Amino acid sequence: MNRSSNHKRIAGNTLMLYGRMLLVMLVSLYTSRIVLAELGVEDYGIFNVVGAVVSMLSFVNASMVQATQRFMAYDLGRKDPERLSKTFRNALFIHLCIGLIVLILAETIGLWFLNVEMNIPRQKMEAANWVFQCAVISYVLSIVRVPFVSAMIARERMRTYAMLGVIDVGLKLLAALSLTLVPEGKLKAYALLMLTVSLGVTVIYVAHSRRSYPECRWGRPSDRILFKDISGFAVWSLVGSLTDVLKWQGCNVLLNIFFGPAVNAAYGISVQVNGAVNGFVQNFTTAVRPQIVKNYSSGDYEEMRRLMLEGSKFSFLLMSLLSFPLIMVADPLIHFWLVDVPDYAVGFTRLVIIDSVIESLAPCMSAAIQATGRIKRYQLVIGGTRLLNLPIALLCLLAGCGPTVVFVISIGVSLATIPERIAIMKSLIPEFSTGEIIWRVFLPAFAIMSIYGAIFIASGSLPALCFMHRIVPGTPVALAIGGLVSYTIGLNSMERTLICNLIKRRISA
Repeated sequence: MNRSSNHKRIAGNTLMLYGRMLLVMLVSLYTSRIVLAELGVEDYGIFNVVGAVVSMLSFVNASMVQATQRFMAYDLGRKDPERLSKTFRNALFIHLCIGLIVLILAETIGLWFLNVEMNIPRQKMEAANWVFQCAVISYVLSIVRVPFVSAMIARERMRTYAMLGVIDVGLKLLAALSLTLVPEGKLKAYALLMLTVSLGVTVIYVAHSRRSYPECRWGRPSDRILFKDISGFAVWSLVGSLTDVLKWQGCNVLLNIFFGPAVNAAYGISVQVNGAVNGFVQNFTTAVRPQIVKNYSSGDYEEMRRLMLEGSKFSFLLMSLLSFPLIMVADPLIHFWLVDVPDYAVGFTRLVIIDSVIESLAPCMSAAIQATGRIKRYQLVIGGTRLLNLPIALLCLLAGCGPTVVFVISIGVSLATIPERIAIMKSLIPEFSTGEIIWRVFLPAFAIMSIYGAIFIASGSLPALCFMHRIVPGTPVALAIGGLVSYTIGLNSMERTLICNLIKRRISA
């Protein structure tokens, strides 16, 4: 009964987050169109690359996000409210310290890098510095609210999380629309508006969490052993967070140094599109991850293993099903979406999405490993491999390669981490079966990606299939093909039967 209740909770939370994501995606894409049209390609590129400089410092905070969510979910699984309160106080204190560290780093190293190393036109440097300062303050605010958001996610309050996310994106749309009222200095104005949104969202999160969750109270940190455990977990998570930053924002900075702000605009568009699609999968894993940790802390290892396997497979199926149509119609879709399409935007978008499809296999496996608390080897091995992305990209750019090589290298590195993840899972979790995850997750994933790749290649060379690169009818045809492939190859017989029965009940109802 408890297991059935957990499954219903995961399904309900996932649907809630999907509704949130659909609205957020549509509003975010429309917002990007407005901002690009109002700022222009160069200013839009400057806004993205200056934000990337600040985001390069985010690896410090990202590691604490993982640690905070893991320990709070673990305490909830053990049903230990006293320890949960201590975890929150320790996490809040650490985040305040991180905010101070990020502020110091940004105002020294970050400011120097922006004014000395970045490829930004001289007449735009004043505006770029203005954007930088607003981005730094916004990021510090996002650090402070992490423990409050983590409490919400650990308690699986996804309805509230979804509503606050909609408020966030609505305020950002309002900020973008406000640009039409600004006669000049739009880049500065937009940076200030986004800072105002960040401040407002932080106040809302903090106020709600303090009122709704008893553990979210100010107080001095206590329990040195717990503080040490959280900090130690965060330190090793730091490696993985650093590789994410170097992979995305580091390469963004490389593109700026070698090719200038216009290519950064194309990069910003590709990341925006990918973020919209990837958000659907992140919503699914956000709903599953707390249950994986709670099952481990309560000793239900069999249920944890099952959730990890099914979560890995379904996150891939969701990501690939959404990505395949988008890759097929990327060219006309982006030209329909944007007024002025930067060069490389379409190619960047396709490659970034392919990379994310591969990475969609990892979050549930990572959650299971984090649940054990033994992440040192995982972060060293996976992080070490992913760190190769930036130096290899730099060498290729120095050798004269074009900007797309950065994304091709990223895809290769993501593929290389797959066997490493499997080996580490086997060593940390005895209940884990290497053959089972290969047979149930990775072989179907490989087969599905091969079919999609063959269709994409054929559609570019066979005149009869050229219609698939048009928004209509390409999108519905690609969705139909993706659904059929996912149903026949991605699902086993039991899962297909369950889906058929669910559809029949819905129709009869």
